[in-house]
Amino acid sequence: MPRVIETTFGYRVSEKDRPGRFDLEKAVALGVPPGPIYGQLKQGKQVTLTDGRQLNGADFCGSAEAGRKIAYCTDTIYCNEAVELARTLIC
Repeated sequence: MPRVIETTFGYRVSEKDRPGRFDLEKAVALGVPPGPIYGQLKQGKQVTLTDGRQLNGADFCGSAEAGRKIAYCTDTIYCNEAVELARTLIC
């Protein structure tokens, strides 16, 4: 029996990559006062402390974490092309 082609929908949801983890121990060891400055450093901004030291936020954060990606297809039978499309979208 030949396959009847009907409307099929596919969806892809992608999160943006997230900044790496903030190295709190390093900030404390360098005498960075807690508060909004931690958030600015986490965002990768350059911050000037009250004592005049300039700190680069990139020095306090690890590698960026890849955002999650999900592909969803509503076809009713197995389709190699849909699987391959999902792999390219997610990887």
